[in-house]
Amino acid sequence: MKHLLLPLLAALALPTAVNAERNFPEEIFPEEIYLACKSSSQLYPYLEVAIKPKKGQAIVYGIDSYEQRLSQSSGSFNIVGYELGTGNRYSLNINRFNGLFRLSLYNSATSDMRQNDYEFRKNGRGKCKKVSLEERAF
Repeated sequence: MKHLLLPLLAALALPTAVNAERNFPEEIFPEEIYLACKSSSQLYPYLEVAIKPKKGQAIVYGIDSYEQRLSQSSGSFNIVGYELGTGNRYSLNINRFNGLFRLSLYNSATSDMRQNDYEFRKNGRGKCKKVSLEERAF
């Protein structure tokens, strides 16, 4: 009986090993914010946005673009990028409090907002909502 009691007490008294590895996306990437945005733009009706506020980085899925830059204030995120096909600049301004956003496209040569019929369909307004990685399909 003594031979069983001593190892049992030792096992209870010593701390057990804890697995420190966690695979929850929120714990791996706590600084990233994922947004799903529905727009009134006829050419860009749905956007997904991944924002890393601490690093000043953003990725917009749904617009084929490059050189996306993030600037932020206490009230909004502003993402600026360039369309791949045309090289024209776009601005995506997202309100941090209510998720409302405005998508504006500018002619790269003049920096004027483009207003002809085709280009006007690209501009839009809408609302973003936070989504977690589990809600995404892949």
